Amino acid sequence: MHKLIKKILAIISILLLLQACNLYNPASKINIADTYKLAEKELNPNYSFFHYKKDSSSLYVKQARKDLEYDDKLTAQIKLKWVILSDYESNKIIDSASTIIYDTLDGTQGNHLEHIQHIELAPGNDYVIKTIFTDIHQEVKKEVFHTIKKENAYQRGFFEIRHNEKHQYRSLIRPNDTIEIHYNFSDKLIVRYFDKTFEPPRPPYLNARSYKNMYNPDSTFSIPLNEDQKKRLHLPAEGIYHIQADTSQPAGLTLFNFGSSYPLIANHNDMIGPLRYIATENEYKKLINTQNSKKAIDEFWINRSGNPERARILIRDYYSRVERANKLFYTQRPGWKTDRGMVYIVLGTPKIVYRSNKKETWIYGESAQYNALRFDFTKSESPFTNEKYKLERSPRYKDQWFYAIDIWRR
Repeated sequence: MHKLIKKILAIISILLLLQACNLYNPASKINIADTYKLAEKELNPNYSFFHYKKDSSSLYVKQARKDLEYDDKLTAQIKLKWVILSDYESNKIIDSASTIIYDTLDGTQGNHLEHIQHIELAPGNDYVIKTIFTDIHQEVKKEVFHTIKKENAYQRGFFEIRHNEKHQYRSLIRPNDTIEIHYNFSDKLIVRYFDKTFEPPRPPYLNARSYKNMYNPDSTFSIPLNEDQKKRLHLPAEGIYHIQADTSQPAGLTLFNFGSSYPLIANHNDMIGPLRYIATENEYKKLINTQNSKKAIDEFWINRSGNPERARILIRDYYSRVERANKLFYTQRPGWKTDRGMVYIVLGTPKIVYRSNKKETWIYGESAQYNALRFDFTKSESPFTNEKYKLERSPRYKDQWFYAIDIWRR
């Protein structure tokens, strides 16, 4: 009898252990601020998911080799791990796995390590996937969360973009690009073109601007796919191209053409717009109406900083944030024109970032401190992107926002 009880207890212990192994600290409780940190040298892998079948997906990974550490045999070792969850608030793991990637330099490789990993994702569901990219030699890692839509075959992940025969990790295109679109579930696609302009968002203490007819296209045309389910396209006009297999469904592939230099700030004209956040209304009017953008930019920064040397430092710091915002936060508008982009440019990387199914919370300072500054961004549904967030605005931000702007202007 005692032996039977011991066996039962042992079985129960094993079952509890297995259950514990499938439990996970919800993603909504994890600080993901590292995702937004700006550093000159860091692990910063790009990721992309392509669902080439309804039940099969490829995870594409791309990392700059200059930021990896190679041993005396010129070999880097990378551990790639992925954890699949149903959403940001789930504590149950659907699946997890890992692989080791060996990259040996032989003088023929390019600047980036690229890897394709097959993963199983059942159709008809949405997922949150956590990827952990670890450089074993450096003992450093980068964790990133991804929202994956797989409810139906019209979602963005069922489209693949290629440029110069290479998989593209972002939905950004440039006027001179010729791209190739690959889609396995239809022989024709519909392209809806949007030529919309947006003003920079108002400060956090004011109500947001409202825009009408956001989703009415300026033009529409169809494109046939060849026998390989592919089509080469040249889309030179700046704007948004929403590509769909079925226009009765909102989902599709959205391509963003924000100009030839985006996300970089390539000239003095590009430098004027983002100054809206720290310039007075009169200063900004002069800047946008100037005939000599270089002179106007130089005078703005030198007059505020007091000397050319400090002006150069402020210019470097300010526009590095603008470029980072462009990479991280673009939606149907450039990243610097989004609510998150505005806050990021003025205040920098938050110390704490939490993301749930419906919102993202940024905290500057320690969360327990009475003077910690907190911003809540509510997730907004958009056919163009999974990353549209609107700031919950409040007059209480006014004093702290003025203080932050004043630091840039001293």
